[in-house]
Amino acid sequence: MDWSKASCSFRLLIRLKEPRDGDRYGYGLACASRPKLFISRVAKLRKLVLYWIPVLLWMAVIFSASGDSNSMDHSSRIIGPIIKFLFPDISHQGFLRGILIGRKFAHVGVYAVLSALLWVAFMGTFEIKPDKWNWRPVLWTLGLIAIYAVSDEIHQTFVPTRQGTAMDVLIDLGGATLAIACIWVAGRLRKAW
Repeated sequence: MDWSKASCSFRLLIRLKEPRDGDRYGYGLACASRPKLFISRVAKLRKLVLYWIPVLLWMAVIFSASGDSNSMDHSSRIIGPIIKFLFPDISHQGFLRGILIGRKFAHVGVYAVLSALLWVAFMGTFEIKPDKWNWRPVLWTLGLIAIYAVSDEIHQTFVPTRQGTAMDVLIDLGGATLAIACIWVAGRLRKAW
């Protein structure tokens, strides 16, 4: 038998009791199943990488943005030209208000993305089939978002030129809730739940 073409997922080199034809040294390949412990650990590591690394990376992006001491200058460089293009005759006060509103929409968007990533991570971690709506990952997601939003605002109080506000925490939770609502509506439209 040609052992190199044996159909198995895992091969072991074993010592044969009696050498076969062509096995000069008495060794051969044999098929064996992988140990369940090994498969279990690989699956858990795969879940960690697949579901939780994007969440942690996005949290790091939020953390680094909240530690930016000149964030108003940076956001006005991005949002400012858009406001000037849409409203060329805007006053300086209106311009500053537009930047503030744009920054609050950024809060909503950033935390909506985090909420969607967390929901997917909890669905995958809890191995919940997306065939019916389940509130457990939603509650875990919103709870973790609330904790992270509060910690983010506390972090901002230690950064010069930044201030943490309870209103921003509510805006962050609003973005997270909006993302969960969009996921729910998308599932209803696809008749997934």
